[in-house]
Amino acid sequence: MEILRLEQIELTQQVAVWNEAFSDYLVPAGMDEANFVARMEKLQLSSHASLVVKVGEELAGIALTGNRILGGKHVSWIGGIAVVPKFRKQGLSRKLMNALLENDKANGIEQAWLEVISENTPARDLYLKLGYEAINDLVFLKGSLKDYRKFGYVLKEVFDHAKYIDSEDALTPWQNRITSHTNVATVWYDEKEVGFIAYNLAKDDQGYSLSLLQAQIETPQHILGVLQTFYDLYGAIPFTLVNQDAKAKYIPELLTQGFETIANQIQMRKNL
Repeated sequence: MEILRLEQIELTQQVAVWNEAFSDYLVPAGMDEANFVARMEKLQLSSHASLVVKVGEELAGIALTGNRILGGKHVSWIGGIAVVPKFRKQGLSRKLMNALLENDKANGIEQAWLEVISENTPARDLYLKLGYEAINDLVFLKGSLKDYRKFGYVLKEVFDHAKYIDSEDALTPWQNRITSHTNVATVWYDEKEVGFIAYNLAKDDQGYSLSLLQAQIETPQHILGVLQTFYDLYGAIPFTLVNQDAKAKYIPELLTQGFETIANQIQMRKNL
């Protein structure tokens, strides 16, 4: 068994082991090379810090990670860890996790972050044994936009993100944080500012899709007004609410509109 840095193998091998390791994951996670590279860049993951494990001549598992300063603290985040099915139950996940944590400590990381699918009991139990603590429950919702018959809402794009980065909640997950890849807009209702959102608007061969990363709004009802503005511009495009606090007061508003829960996650952190 040998642990290597991700950068030590070719991109084709990186994607191949990722897809094989996540082939039976609870949420579809397969990617082609372009999407893999884009995800690494967008989520600020590091091919130097990320690891793979080899058994003999075969790649048997992968762990993606990155690190940055958030809230004045040097933190790392695991952006996916999995073992190829035929190599499971050999302790490889623990070996990858221990290697990541050892590297974090050596590089002055103060806190390690991750999320785990709630139903993934083996992974959750491993993280608890390694000293991670569950700090929050998160939810993913998915559906398509429609006409909510909400009027008087306007979004105003924000180009200087500094103020909004400073106001991010300490519990905001890594992948929901505002970066250079994130759109930020203030929310206005009847000519009054009532909050802001952080989001990603993507376009591919199928058209546009919307991912909502943050929504700090005065009342839960404003969430439908926010979605109305996107519907008015783009129509009934796919919508995903990403990794949101399950206790967010606007979640019931979305569920009553037919959005479906596609995953529940547990947010975990470990002080180093």
